[in-house]
Amino acid sequence: MKIDGPIIARTYGAGAGPSGSRARAADEARLPRNYAIAKWTFVVFCIGIAIRVLIGDGILNLVERYTSDGGSLVEKIHPAIYLMFLCGFVIYVSVGLRFYEAERDEIRALLLLTGFLTALGAINIALGRGSSAGYVIDTYIATLLIGMLLYAMPHSWREKAGLLVIGLIVFNSGFMMLEFGVGHVLLPQALEAAEFRPSGFLGTPLTVGVLNLSTAVLLISLRMNALLKAAGVMLLAIGIFIAGARTAMLVSSVIIPTALVLAAYQRKEGMSAGVTAVTILLAAVIAGPLIFIVASELGFLARFQGGYLDDSAQTRIEIYRVFDYVSWNEILFGSDLLNLKRIVNDKLGIQFIESAIVFFIFDMGLFGFLIFFGLLLWLLHVLSRRSHILLPLAMLCFLGLALTNNTLSTKVPSFFAVIVMIVGVRAFHLRRDGSNII
Repeated sequence: MKIDGPIIARTYGAGAGPSGSRARAADEARLPRNYAIAKWTFVVFCIGIAIRVLIGDGILNLVERYTSDGGSLVEKIHPAIYLMFLCGFVIYVSVGLRFYEAERDEIRALLLLTGFLTALGAINIALGRGSSAGYVIDTYIATLLIGMLLYAMPHSWREKAGLLVIGLIVFNSGFMMLEFGVGHVLLPQALEAAEFRPSGFLGTPLTVGVLNLSTAVLLISLRMNALLKAAGVMLLAIGIFIAGARTAMLVSSVIIPTALVLAAYQRKEGMSAGVTAVTILLAAVIAGPLIFIVASELGFLARFQGGYLDDSAQTRIEIYRVFDYVSWNEILFGSDLLNLKRIVNDKLGIQFIESAIVFFIFDMGLFGFLIFFGLLLWLLHVLSRRSHILLPLAMLCFLGLALTNNTLSTKVPSFFAVIVMIVGVRAFHLRRDGSNII
């Protein structure tokens, strides 16, 4: 790969080329010889994206030891990852892969985080602490490499990939409504829940909360049929409520109205910055409580009956007591994750590691975690800047909600889905803002 032009080079300058059928005929004449192969391979690549998002550990553990104990490193990587890498290779052989010069910063941010995690993983393996290798490769390194692969594809292809993931998350919310209607989950779950909470193909209600809100904000930013957009956002919001993701419920009741106001401001519909600020305040004050009133009438607020700080919330606070049982050396430079699990289970009486921050500090050490978090922040900033005003808001929602639970430290598809969506939605806006790209 090299940083050059897109797969299909632009011959005409902005506004200089032919139009209509002549333009399409001219473009088709200049397509690479094996472009049809590359295009159909991209279709298979999109199937891989769908498999990665919809087929989780509950289903995969039926046929391989994806998240269960034992098994080889090969089994710990999602099968869809292999399929997408194979498709990337076929596309490269068919038409080549090249990066845009103007997107050098995005590629650099992806490479920096990939390089850091690879180096840290090698160090952990050398120190005999390689138990997290499969998770880091599957959740982060593979996702970052696929992000780079998307950046080597035309903007139109990236857009299709991003919109596909948005459609999948909306579809999952519809499937969750079916689960809510029948009163039980319809898919295998890796972990048996103490109470019924629909999550569909995403596996856990926490994943639903994180992804649905981020997806709703990105969907609001798109220029598309208003009825379709409204239906999609409504489905995503309903999904958050029926999943019982309480923090996401509270945040979404403010963020979704705010996103609607900001989207109107972005379209320059006669709104000054001052008017926008006042409108956001009014939307938050009026729409937020209204959303909760409607949700209560529909029976979606059962999770609040015991208050916000129930046993589940207390567990995410209690988990930080784990630092009372380890030395400063283990905190600063990391420790064996098996040791962390023993402390959590035996000393604290907690079944799962409910905090991504605790997990990362033990796996990477405090110094490593701060570097990782800084690089992750930088990546999300670079991927969402210089585009629609709602892209940074979607990334803040994702990261903020994900850090309240263990979403970032498990094999759920949250990080993968968000990276594909942000790359795709950014391409969507670039293609419609008059940029001379394909």
